[in-house]
Amino acid sequence: MVEIASQIVLNLFIALIIGICIGYIIAKVNITPKDDSFRIKYNEPKKATKDNLKKIKGIDSKLEFELNRMGITTFKQISEWTKEDCTTIGSSINAENSIEEFSWVEQAKILAAGDDTIYSKKVENKEINIA
Repeated sequence: MVEIASQIVLNLFIALIIGICIGYIIAKVNITPKDDSFRIKYNEPKKATKDNLKKIKGIDSKLEFELNRMGITTFKQISEWTKEDCTTIGSSINAENSIEEFSWVEQAKILAAGDDTIYSKKVENKEINIA
């Protein structure tokens, strides 16, 4: 009986060691998800400069801060949003209506191309004060 118990304990100890080794190896491997999750999709490497997102009508300082926190710092990123992205991002920053109402994606496409909108010119010329 003691012999069987000692074999069981030995086997459990060996299984523990193997489990720890496998867990360590798995933790060291860089596993990337198969789908592009929101953060991976929009967390581009930081650039020295970022776009002034307040040039998009409907984005104030608070919303720009929230977008930047999510890794969204350029017009190009916003210009590539899908309807699903607009819904997901809008709900996470409490701006569901603003995104569609002010056509953020369309404005971002214009600004990403290097052109200006009437609104962005006014922001740039400090004709509009955005809080």
